[in-house]
Amino acid sequence: MEKLRDEALLFFGGDGRFLQFFSNLGGFVRFSVCLCVFLSLFLSCAGKKQSVSPASMPAEKSDPYFNFVKMGLEELEGNKNPSPSLDVLNKTIAEHPRYAFLHFLKAQTLARKGDLTEAIISCKKALSLDRGLQNAQVFLAQLYIGNQQYRQAVSLLEGILAEDPTREEVYPLLAHQYVALGETKQAIKTMEKLLQQQPESVLAHLYIASVYERELKDYTKALEAYEKAYQLDPENTNILHTMARLYLSVENWQEALKRYEKIEEMNPNDLSASLRIALIYYEAGKFEEATKKFQFLLKKNPNSDNVQFYLGVLYQSIEKYPEAEEVLLSISSRSEFFKEARIRLVSQYRALEQDEKALKLLSASEKELPDASEFYELHAALLEQEQKLKEALAVLESAKVHLPQSENIFLMLGMMYERLGKRDMALSSMRKVIEINPQNTTALNYVGYTLAESSQNLEEAKNLIERALTLKPNDAYITDSLAWVYFKQGELENAYKLLMKALKIASYEPTILYHLGEVSLAQEQKDQALEYFQQALKAWETKPEQDILEVEKIKNRISELEK
Repeated sequence: MEKLRDEALLFFGGDGRFLQFFSNLGGFVRFSVCLCVFLSLFLSCAGKKQSVSPASMPAEKSDPYFNFVKMGLEELEGNKNPSPSLDVLNKTIAEHPRYAFLHFLKAQTLARKGDLTEAIISCKKALSLDRGLQNAQVFLAQLYIGNQQYRQAVSLLEGILAEDPTREEVYPLLAHQYVALGETKQAIKTMEKLLQQQPESVLAHLYIASVYERELKDYTKALEAYEKAYQLDPENTNILHTMARLYLSVENWQEALKRYEKIEEMNPNDLSASLRIALIYYEAGKFEEATKKFQFLLKKNPNSDNVQFYLGVLYQSIEKYPEAEEVLLSISSRSEFFKEARIRLVSQYRALEQDEKALKLLSASEKELPDASEFYELHAALLEQEQKLKEALAVLESAKVHLPQSENIFLMLGMMYERLGKRDMALSSMRKVIEINPQNTTALNYVGYTLAESSQNLEEAKNLIERALTLKPNDAYITDSLAWVYFKQGELENAYKLLMKALKIASYEPTILYHLGEVSLAQEQKDQALEYFQQALKAWETKPEQDILEVEKIKNRISELEK
């Protein structure tokens, strides 16, 4: 057994180097490997036929490594669990409290269980026993970070680098903490110190570039740092992609184009770079070059939906409508570009006054992708424009079957029912909208105002409208609705004040003017009421579309007051 112990201690170091050797392994894996190595050594000493069991192993309490493995074997034999438990660790630590690596293992086990506070205590104990446990130093910093003790993490990491500036893995961790604390310049200085240690560190240049780009928005310095990284790693197309993207964001098309062309030269199969080249040509107004590039890409990648889409958009831009139609129609319904491609085609048909074609395409699109609300919404809107209200309603009724939780569909349904005079069904649809989204102010206002109009459930009406007004406090129409509730409740002064507020927001709105007339009439101010009714009638006359019933109601009031 002494031979086993000596060989094991020689293998692991016996002085804390055990943890350094396992620095690239996960905690559970480390323990399993430890057991496997000890078992292998033990079997090689004992002979192939000798069986191993905890009971047959001599007790060597003076050796914590042996004790730890012995208890681990007992746990494996009893529980079939290849992970070190806190119970095993605590027993071993109780017998051998001055072995640093045991405290470090305990810290890792506690961290896995989510007990970061206790893990920090154990890790500190390990370091107090052996300051040379480098992995434990970094692990403690990570525990501080996980426990939101950022300043302690920074202090510890700075201390590590003060002792050993060659610890390259510490610099990015420290820099990241500075960024998290908003000390971006200090983060850059930290990575510049890494460059003093390792002038050819691509990571350092990339980190500096990232801080300049994302945190400081200094794109010039970011590009300088990316360029330095690229010079050190000229085969790295990811750096070129990043630089090209950044040049695009500052609208430096020429420099972006150079990078994408370099990527294409290095990797002819990089479709994203080739696409960007074509799009840059398009943005620069070089439509012929863009067309040739897209056509080449489509020939090379006939099933590429993004190439199909962008080529279709390009054809539309240069008014090659038949070509655009052919390409955009070829995009599969499985593509993320399908919806936009179809909607663009509908717009094209409308621009060319091919309305019937647009409606047919929308019907077909609804069948191909029945859960896309955009098709139903556009279809119903186009039919409504053509005054085909019943057909529009049929489209929306079909939509709600496929989209039973679509806020927009039920909102449009409610409005369509209202236009068709189906008030009860409109009310039901709008209540469904509120069920889907309790903060939909249009539905809240509609239901509230409709209840007030019929003098039913005025308290519910008031509650719904007040909810809407809380969300949109300066909305003239919602303010008008609340005023109308007050009017129905007989609170004429409050109603008048709110209506005047609404009128200031929407000065020539006929409904508000009509309501002011009704309130004034109820206050027995007939001349003022007549003036408001006359203004309301004039306001309706300026509208492109009049509500016949509302206009008739105003005319009747004027006739009554002029007698």
